[in-house]
Amino acid sequence: MLNWIGAATRGHTGAAFLGVLTFALTVAPVGCTLEWPLIPGDGRTTVGLFLNTDTAGEPLAAGRVVNGDAFFVYGSRTSAGGIGEVDAILIRTAAGQAEIHFEFGRPVRLLAADGSSVRITYAEAEPLRLTASADVFDAVSGSTETFALQIDLTRTAAEVAAAIERQTGISIPLPDVSSGVAKLLDRSQGAALAVLLLVPIIVLNSVLVTVLGQVLNSMWTVVSTAFRAVLLVAFSPFILFTALLGQVVTNLAQRPLLEIFIELPSRPAQSQARSAPAVRQRRPIAAHLPCTR
Repeated sequence: MLNWIGAATRGHTGAAFLGVLTFALTVAPVGCTLEWPLIPGDGRTTVGLFLNTDTAGEPLAAGRVVNGDAFFVYGSRTSAGGIGEVDAILIRTAAGQAEIHFEFGRPVRLLAADGSSVRITYAEAEPLRLTASADVFDAVSGSTETFALQIDLTRTAAEVAAAIERQTGISIPLPDVSSGVAKLLDRSQGAALAVLLLVPIIVLNSVLVTVLGQVLNSMWTVVSTAFRAVLLVAFSPFILFTALLGQVVTNLAQRPLLEIFIELPSRPAQSQARSAPAVRQRRPIAAHLPCTR
C-alpha cells in the first residue's frame, strides 16, 4: 500500500506530504497509550487533548501529539463551557496547514496543505439518507471534478471505516476510549471532561468517518488510478485528523491553550483563498506548576 502511495503521489505533493501521510497510515492506527495527568514542563512537549479554559478566546480545544503535530477545534461553546457546534478544524503538521469546515454539523469543505480541496453541497436531506454533490479541486493541474453522491446515514462509522480499508487500503482509526474513560473518571475532573470535551469530539469524529468515508469510497470506485492520488491529497485533512485524534483521546485536560502552544492560529476563513494565518502569541509564564494526581 505505501509503495503504491509513494508511486502515485511522487511529483504531485512532494516528500513532506508523503512523509506525514505515511505516518498517518502506519503509526497512528497502532495508537498510543498515554498517561494522565499531563507531562510537567513548559508545554512545548505536552501531549493530549485539551479543553481551552480561556472562554473569551479561540480555539475551543486542541490536540497535540509527540512530534508536535496538532489540531485546533473552532466553534461555539455549550452553556457549561464544553464543545458545542463545531465550525472548523485546523490541522498543522510538518507538511503544512490543512482544514476541515462544517455547516450545521456536516462536513462541507476539506482544504489540503497544497491547496487541493473537496467541497460538498447537500441537495436533499432525508432521515436516513443525504443527497449531495462534491467538487474535487486538484491544486497541481488546476482542474475540478464533480461527483454525485448518496450518503447512507444508517451505516455506522465502524462499517464505513472497514469499507475504506477494504477498498483503498487506508486504515481509519476509531478511538477506543473505554479503558481511557474509566481511568479518567477516577480523576477529579475526569467526569466533567468526558462530557465537555471527549464525547463531543468522538461524536464529531464518527460523523466525519460516516460522511466523508462514504464520499471517498464512492469516488474511489469510479476514478482512474491517477486520480486516486488526487483524492488521497484532497482527503488528507480527514485522514490526518483521525490519525492525530486516535493518539490523544486518553490524555485529557483543561487549561489555557497558550500554556500548551507558543501561538494559537486564528479561526480559518471559509473563503477558498488561503491568506497568511493570524496567530495569538503565548503570554510569558513565570513558572509552570507541576501536574498533580
